[in-house]
Amino acid sequence: MEKIYKGSNKDEDIYDKPLPENVKCVLGICAMDKKTQGKPMQEIISRIKGTGEFEIVIFGNDCIFNKPIIEWPKVDCLLCYYSTGFPLNRAIQYVELGGHRLFSINNVSNQRLICDRRLVIASLKRYKVLSPNYVVISRDGLPSYPLNHDRPAGDVPDFEEDVEREFIMVNGKKLAKPFVEKPTTADDHDINIYYKEKDGSGCTHLFRKIGDISSHYHPKEIKIRRDRSYIYEEYINTTTISTTVGGHKTRSRIIHPDY
Repeated sequence: MEKIYKGSNKDEDIYDKPLPENVKCVLGICAMDKKTQGKPMQEIISRIKGTGEFEIVIFGNDCIFNKPIIEWPKVDCLLCYYSTGFPLNRAIQYVELGGHRLFSINNVSNQRLICDRRLVIASLKRYKVLSPNYVVISRDGLPSYPLNHDRPAGDVPDFEEDVEREFIMVNGKKLAKPFVEKPTTADDHDINIYYKEKDGSGCTHLFRKIGDISSHYHPKEIKIRRDRSYIYEEYINTTTISTTVGGHKTRSRIIHPDY
């Protein structure tokens, strides 16, 4: 059976030709060691190897941080994963150097989007993906949301916090508690949830798990933070359903009563 390696662009004609027999496609995996050495990635690699059609080259930390990009391995196709600390700009330069000879499985340059929660939610809106009601307070020179068309986009927005009536207002748009406060930087997991008084008031701090703890409730903390840029989203109650499939426990979160 002929192996056909298809490119994603019309001008990648070289990828529409059959590979010679016994020649494997060289797949590069460009990610941090903590990602490639984890159980999920090892399972993916094992399954890909099991097809017998791929030679896998892993770009380790030493390569992606220390070696000149021109010395990175030459591969036919690339699977690139961003995680905290990953040198994304170097990976983008590597893909650009590869040009039409390199097929990128997941768009590397677009991974810049996931570094800023504002860009993520803007992308969701662009593709008409449903997302919670939200406002943005930017204090870094980037636009807030909604825009105030009477002021420059980078200005700090007109903002009001009404503690007694339990809402915030940004450029005329009101968001009532409960809501979630997220730093716009996606790598920052210092997230707060603010509650209505009838639900106990206060705030829950969420953070990366330390031991068995990933949150802490502060009953007297009712005012939002004002030290950096934040996105505020409507808090949506979820229902968690636990099931066992093939001996493995799985969890499903239902986020809409009619879902």
